Amino acid sequence: MPDTERQTGQRVTIVAQRPGFDELAWVRFLLGDWAGDVIDDPDRTLILPYSLVVSDRPDSLKGKVLAGVRRLGSVGLLHISDQRYRSRLDAYSSFGWVWRTYYHSGLADLDLRQIPLGPATSSPISVEPTAAAVRRPDERLYTWTASLPDVESRAEVAEALRQVDGGYEQQLARGDPAAVDSLYDSVFAPCPAHEGNLESSRVYEALEAGAIPIVERRRRLDYFHELLGDHPLPTVRLWSEAPRLMAGLLADQTRLTSLHRAILGWWTATKHTLAGSTQADVQRCFATILNGVERDGIPLERPAPRWRGRVEMMRHRPPGSLLAPARRRGKRRS
Repeated sequence: MPDTERQTGQRVTIVAQRPGFDELAWVRFLLGDWAGDVIDDPDRTLILPYSLVVSDRPDSLKGKVLAGVRRLGSVGLLHISDQRYRSRLDAYSSFGWVWRTYYHSGLADLDLRQIPLGPATSSPISVEPTAAAVRRPDERLYTWTASLPDVESRAEVAEALRQVDGGYEQQLARGDPAAVDSLYDSVFAPCPAHEGNLESSRVYEALEAGAIPIVERRRRLDYFHELLGDHPLPTVRLWSEAPRLMAGLLADQTRLTSLHRAILGWWTATKHTLAGSTQADVQRCFATILNGVERDGIPLERPAPRWRGRVEMMRHRPPGSLLAPARRRGKRRS
């Protein structure tokens, strides 16, 4: 438990501006002993000391709310659901610390932490893998399980995967527990891009279940390397590469088992590091407030402009796809 918490007795109140958000269990895991109560704030007006605001639209926060956040100095921000990089980011500069999901290369050198999406689950998350996740590949029923999003590449992905026998293609609604349960009985979990972004919670649900995620990269974007650093996850540029990749590993059970163990060990260490670094962000912020010293790091007075988000989205586009037409002005989708 961090020293600052022992001195002040503070916990981090989680102020959810989008109630019932998928990342709640992941946020609780990252905060550890710092995690406090969850308070819903759909009106986006609540200002509490020693809190973490979870927002899908920080650009919707009014000036007086941001002014109150700046005065307190002990309020953090978790920016979620910006998978299409549409949000204006100016509000970041008002918070004591900033986390965001969906990695944005235009923010790489700024004083904020970009974190993985984590699994979408209501169950508590632990650092160590469960007994079910540790089960060897040769003990699992399916060679692969895929829950394919309704996107333009769905037919291409499905056609490629069906070349490998023993797979299971799910047709389940998002949030259905069965969509996750089958991963515990699967060797591979192909994870195609979701809603235009290469990252999805499916990657981390697979890691928690001990299935081996297969992720995508683009010619000019190795997204998971930028987000996670060196990692052992099998990666393809085209889904037509996946059958050969899976078949090669299935034909060499020694190499497959070794990869499975390496991924389990890497994910366990990664979760430990993420929890330590995010909790250190909280501790530094609270210690700064208590000690009356200036915040370290590069200030977020000029976060990436909105046009930079459009560039980021282009990097996620699959080969040969056309850019989506510009939306008409009016009600903005988050």
